[in-house]
Amino acid sequence: MLSKPTDIDYLQNTLSADSIIYYHNNGIYNRLATAEDHPGLIIDYLKPLIKDSVMLDAGCGTGKYIELFAPLATNITGVDISKPQLDSADLNTALFNNVTLVNVSADSIPIETNSIDMIIGSWFLGTVLEEEKRVRILEELNRVLRPTGSIILIENDSGGEFEEIRGRIDNLENRTTAYNEWLITKASFSVKKKINTYFKFDSPEECYNVIGTIWGEHVASKTKSDTIQHNVIIFQRNKI
Repeated sequence: MLSKPTDIDYLQNTLSADSIIYYHNNGIYNRLATAEDHPGLIIDYLKPLIKDSVMLDAGCGTGKYIELFAPLATNITGVDISKPQLDSADLNTALFNNVTLVNVSADSIPIETNSIDMIIGSWFLGTVLEEEKRVRILEELNRVLRPTGSIILIENDSGGEFEEIRGRIDNLENRTTAYNEWLITKASFSVKKKINTYFKFDSPEECYNVIGTIWGEHVASKTKSDTIQHNVIIFQRNKI
């Protein structure tokens, strides 16, 4: 039986950069990543942008997007602060010889200035709770971008089932809305596309277990089937 987390547990067991689970339970995160966007709508949108590019996946996790885009890109570097996540990414991308993985924080990337065409980050920057660190990360990403390069962020949008089960619809201090507004008003991103997609698990039980392991039983108990509807928003910022 999964227990309802305390406030401290909640902060440590969500999709945050300081999450205990993110460091030690990479299998759960890998399953969440592979269940996300089951129809492939995000991938279809990004493919033309990635083709023949030198790409950086910031906060690459277990390498979902690297694995999908390696056949299209010239080369891809993935960076992540979690070594266990990168170990999984290494296995998932082992067939590709144009992939480099680096265990490092995204505010200090060992890549030459003006060398990257496209940076993607999926559920990445919003997991950094400290605004000052977010700013440092964006400065570093901007540094490595070529003059014609862009940063693409794949983020949760407000509304929908995924937000509802996590208690963010009726929350006056909605973290999703606040973060997305910060990207636009403070970080100079623009909205490029909104996508209505869904998570798809093998069974309702798997859905419950994955969601419950990360967010707790109080969230998992709101899941209704093997799918969770998910509103996604894609932001873009060109080199500044």
